[in-house]
Order: sequence, then C-alpha cells, then structure tokens
Amino acid sequence: MSTVNDESVFDLQIPVRWCDQDKYGHVNNVACFQYFEEARGQWLASQGFQMDGLGTGPVLIHQEATYLKEINYPCLLRVETYLHQPGNTSLKLFHRVVDSKDDLLYAEGYVKLVWVDHTIGKSIPLPDALRDIAKKSGI
Repeated sequence: MSTVNDESVFDLQIPVRWCDQDKYGHVNNVACFQYFEEARGQWLASQGFQMDGLGTGPVLIHQEATYLKEINYPCLLRVETYLHQPGNTSLKLFHRVVDSKDDLLYAEGYVKLVWVDHTIGKSIPLPDALRDIAKKSGI
C-alpha cells in the first residue's frame, strides 16, 4: 500500500465476531470491507461529520482490498486509517487490518469517497475541515 502519510489519522480496535467467519473457518473477505466501513464511519463522526444521509456527506464510490493472510477467530484487530491527498470533491482513505497484539498485517485496501449534497444528489467540494485535517497530517 502506498500512502502519502505514514501516520494513521485513526486506529480502531475491532474484535472478530464468530459470524465473521465463512464455512472454511476464516474471516470472510466481505468482513474486511465492513471493518473499513466501521473505521471510516467512526473517524468521520469523531471529526464532527454527520453520517446520517442528510444534508452533505460522503458517498462510497470505489473500494478494493488485498488479502494477505487469513484471519481466524478469535482475534482482536486494529484497523488503521490513512488519509490521502484530497481532490476537489473526493477523498481516498487507505486501511490496514493488523493483529492488535503483534501488528501482523492481514489485509490492506482503500476506499474513495465523494462528498455529496444529499438534497440535490450531486457532488460538492470537500469541506474545508477535511482539507484542514489533511494539512495538519502533513498531506
């Protein structure tokens, strides 16, 4: 994974749930996207952005992941979130899913968000507050 900034903007611990497993006994690949979603949602909420689908806010337009090692239950994960240089209306967040005990890297990926005015259904410029976060993070 190539990030502009080596410092994560947000870390979230997530316990692997029994139901995250598939019939092969390891965490299903879809669960990693749910871990990404939880991390970015909590990070954005912690920065004061509404995640209710009203007014303005982020809409996911792309996501991808690379799975590097099986995750097995039980496990306590840490999802690290990294901010990439923001665009005019879009923002990329990179994620790493690691073992919270030994930093073993299980998966990595990124998402692209577009800031949208939900009342008109169109993209709008990113909020200045997000740009300020990027600047403070050295991006």
